[in-house]
Amino acid sequence: MNPLLVDPQAKAKPGKGTLYLYDAIGSDGFGGGISAIQVVDALKELRAGGHRELEVRISSPGGSVFDGMAMYRAISEWDGPKTAVVDGLAASAASFVMLAADKVQAGAEAMVMVHEAWGGLFAAGTADEIVAAAQALAEPLRKANEAIVSIYASRTGNDEKKCRALMAAETWMTGTEAKAAGFVSEVLQDERAKVGTVTDSAAAIIAKFKNAPEPLRAMGKSGVVERMEARLLFHRVAEATKRKATT
Repeated sequence: MNPLLVDPQAKAKPGKGTLYLYDAIGSDGFGGGISAIQVVDALKELRAGGHRELEVRISSPGGSVFDGMAMYRAISEWDGPKTAVVDGLAASAASFVMLAADKVQAGAEAMVMVHEAWGGLFAAGTADEIVAAAQALAEPLRKANEAIVSIYASRTGNDEKKCRALMAAETWMTGTEAKAAGFVSEVLQDERAKVGTVTDSAAAIIAKFKNAPEPLRAMGKSGVVERMEARLLFHRVAEATKRKATT
């Protein structure tokens, strides 16, 4: 288990357990990111420790929609009071994971971002084949958008039309703005919630957002994206070589 997921002082506070989501949502295959199974295992550990109240602290650019959905379900099924605290950024998939809690707190300077689901297309072939591949990718993305809209609408009090508009615009909100929009229950008036440094996995995601504020976008520069993409390419080549060797 990722030791950063569970508060190391949890055993000293038997009434409340803390889960830290301080990385990209979903494993990147290279040791970065947080997978849904890690969250499930962490929740099991907290339950085994006798904790009734759950605190989920978030500073994440989002990531995998499907890992996020699994995390949302696992956290929502916690059988006790649960609070999410945005300690910096809850973007993309992290913005609906946080809504699994009964209430969401955020600093005035913290940020929440919502956008439509997106994915990459790696296709080769004729024009018709590439168009077909794009259409095949677009359909699950549309369905993912509908699932996300359903969560936002049910948890924020906004109607689905407004939720879709916020997502289509890739909307960035401060803690205060997120409260006004129904995504946050309480704005913290202290210094706890700040945007800090991020991992390579998180920075690579931030760099590809359209409307990210410049301080966040800068975290995705300085070669981080290139390093992540180079690692991904190396991984694909290694897997292809391995498959060829076994056939």
